[in-house]
Amino acid sequence: MNARNILLLLLPVFGFVAACATSKNYDPEFNAAPQDVQSDWPMTRERCSQCHSLERVFEYVDASTNRDEIEMMVEDMAGRKKSKIEDAEIPRIVQVLDWHRQK
Repeated sequence: MNARNILLLLLPVFGFVAACATSKNYDPEFNAAPQDVQSDWPMTRERCSQCHSLERVFEYVDASTNRDEIEMMVEDMAGRKKSKIEDAEIPRIVQVLDWHRQK
């Protein structure tokens, strides 16, 4: 295998490592959350990061003025084609994001 092929195989790995290194780690802040928020945080993180960064979600949530706006955003995201958010998960995700907004 030549150097070019090795480089092409490693590019996605380098991109993933760079993204992780520059990504803000939100897990520690959720350790201080109430138990129900802590239990729903991994699912929220997984669902939201399917389509975009968590930074983007938290930038929106931090700019939101109320829980209704968060709920509308999550419902909108759940209705998108690529979304893996199930209807029963919507209120749980809203609760997690609303906790983050209020902290």
